[in-house]
Amino acid sequence: MSQERGPQPEPGADGVPVRTLAIGAAFVAGLAAIAWGYMEAGPERKAPPAPIMAVPVTAPAPATVATAPAAAASASAPTSAPAPPADIAATPRPDATAVRGVVKPRDEVLFSAKIAARIAQMPYREGERFQKGAVLVAFDCTRIRAEANAAWAANRASNQVLRQSQELDRYNAIGKTDVQIAKAKAEQSGAEAGALEAQMRDCTIVAPFSGIVVENISHLHENAAAGKELSRVLNDSELEMHLIAPSAWLSWLQPGSPFRFRVDETAASYEGKVARLGASVDPVSQTVRVVGVFSGNRDKVLPGMSGSAEFAQNPALKPKERAGP
Repeated sequence: MSQERGPQPEPGADGVPVRTLAIGAAFVAGLAAIAWGYMEAGPERKAPPAPIMAVPVTAPAPATVATAPAAAASASAPTSAPAPPADIAATPRPDATAVRGVVKPRDEVLFSAKIAARIAQMPYREGERFQKGAVLVAFDCTRIRAEANAAWAANRASNQVLRQSQELDRYNAIGKTDVQIAKAKAEQSGAEAGALEAQMRDCTIVAPFSGIVVENISHLHENAAAGKELSRVLNDSELEMHLIAPSAWLSWLQPGSPFRFRVDETAASYEGKVARLGASVDPVSQTVRVVGVFSGNRDKVLPGMSGSAEFAQNPALKPKERAGP
């Protein structure tokens, strides 16, 4: 029994169905059209925008209970002005009632070695007192003393030759040039001996005033080179107060003006007076240096202490005095 079949696709030249060839040709034509469109658009053609993707946003973590009140208080509180720089804050205002100052000694010396020698004596330690004329540092100058003795001996010999030359010159038994040479040699030997004698005076350092040893930088038996720092001393019997005051105070501030100085370290107050004013005014800070001295007792006051000085003549104090009881 024969089975009927539907129409079969017509094969092509290579045995491929015509429908398949037609679909492939249409696909190729579509690709060609797309490519031709891009070529006509040129480099100015923009790529299609990328799709916008939703980015999840993480909610902020809730503030802790302890910090919530502080944050609310800081938000409600008014914003304070920024603090002024340190140099401006330290500059006294013209209407200030007190100015800052520091206690300094009138005399302070840092001794240095003038010769290269070994330290033979250093009798005073830090904090010990000495009297004027006391030997603070002594060097071993045995070699310099021997050289000075030899120089003086050579000078005596040169002077003897000079005297003989002058004696022969009286009888015209020697030339004038020889006499001048003998005189020059005598002067040269004397200068050399004098230089060594000056070095001998540098072998000891004597206290120029009565005071106290602040610091011994070098120590006993050390070989000190020329220029090496040895010891620092000061005269604490005469102390001064160096103040920085507004230049506007020069209208009423003058030498002899009384003030009261309160020391920060001991909280004690002392009477003082202005000894002298600075030679110039700082144009940047508009301040002037004021040097004062203690008028009465100054027990327990040491150099380097700082404090505040209040002047009774200050016009800024008068309204406060009237407002008081």
